[in-house]
Amino acid sequence: MAQRSNFRGLILILLPLVLSACLSIYLIASYTSSVLTRQTDQFGQAIAEHMANTVADHLVNDDRLGLNVLLSELLAKGNFDTASVYNINNDLLAQVGRSTNTTIFTKDVTSQNVIAGYVQLGFNRNQLDSEINRTIQISIGLHILALLFIWFFGVFYGDLFYIWMMHQGPSESAPKAETQDIVEPTPLPEATLLAIKLRPTRLLEQYKYKIRSAHALYGGEFEETENGDIVICFRDSEQLSHAMYSGLLILSLFRSVDAPITLKLGIHTVKDQSKAGELEKARKHTSYLASISENQLLTSRLVHNSCVDSDQFDQQAFHGSMAPDGEVFSISAKGCKDLIESQTDQILSR
Repeated sequence: MAQRSNFRGLILILLPLVLSACLSIYLIASYTSSVLTRQTDQFGQAIAEHMANTVADHLVNDDRLGLNVLLSELLAKGNFDTASVYNINNDLLAQVGRSTNTTIFTKDVTSQNVIAGYVQLGFNRNQLDSEINRTIQISIGLHILALLFIWFFGVFYGDLFYIWMMHQGPSESAPKAETQDIVEPTPLPEATLLAIKLRPTRLLEQYKYKIRSAHALYGGEFEETENGDIVICFRDSEQLSHAMYSGLLILSLFRSVDAPITLKLGIHTVKDQSKAGELEKARKHTSYLASISENQLLTSRLVHNSCVDSDQFDQQAFHGSMAPDGEVFSISAKGCKDLIESQTDQILSR
């Protein structure tokens, strides 16, 4: 009877754990699929935009051989199954590969502000599906191991654990809950803004794909302003680090450019968007930080205070005629230096 009672108790313990594990696996699979799909869309759009700029001259000159060479080089890298170029009359000029289980990305090809045709790329979804399946398999395996451990512990040590718990009394030396100081965690900002100013502005279209490449890795809401600047808004739980990683990666990507380009980057946070005008104030302050930057990443004191203990970044006070003391900081890679260099090499080698 005792064994039967123990077995029933074990079942009652394991049942909610099994249900929780099933729900956890489902949520992990859904989240992984959502994140990978979003990153795939960002990557596909960025490459489609880059290809549209690359094939523009060949399309205008009706250079079909050159178009086929460019499309073949793209497919050789393995991310896309098919690529094609059409003129303004929807006539197929060049096509490489075959479409099987692909996601199609389309981008207009413009020449002198006139649409000359469009390019279509078919992303291979098999890679995406295999990553999702691998994540699900790992999650299932870890949950099974955890359940087996709990079952083993309950069968062989359950009685000893119960006896130990029954003989545990309240500790006299334990501090009372009423006397403990409650330390509230620093609230996470509602949004983090990264402002990017490329000067001269006329070169932005030529080198925008570098910024898009960093955006494809770290996400965020991409926006081009009327004066030719770019603002990326991060809202995820890692928004501060993603904004700084993205800014440092963009700076690293432009170090190999021979053109006389000045890159200005600034980061600021929005604490409470419910307050009237709070977001607009943050946008103006972020633009101000970028305007006083010269090929560096500057942040506000709010951002500095939120990341002051991080070993990933080196933060130094910025001194300038337009920067009050202690309000502006310069950010450079420290613990994340190898990561930024690796990502730079991967993007430039494409």
